[in-house]
Amino acid sequence: MSYISNLTKNYLDNMASVFYEHFLVPFVNSLIKEIEERGGKKYQRDGEYQRWSENPGNLVINNEKIRFKVPSLRNKQTL
Repeated sequence: MSYISNLTKNYLDNMASVFYEHFLVPFVNSLIKEIEERGGKKYQRDGEYQRWSENPGNLVINNEKIRFKVPSLRNKQTL
């Protein structure tokens, strides 16, 4: 591998770790926080909303697919 290729690879690796640390982790944490605010903690049954399954989600970064589960909520009054 050439010197330029190594620099490019190191740069992309650093950018991926910065993106992961400064975007992906806060995004997932805010998603979890919102689900807990609306639907309560897991297995908690009081409140207007309750947890209802999960949907597959993904995010493509640098041609790499990151898969995660997106929790769903349902309003108990509109059943």
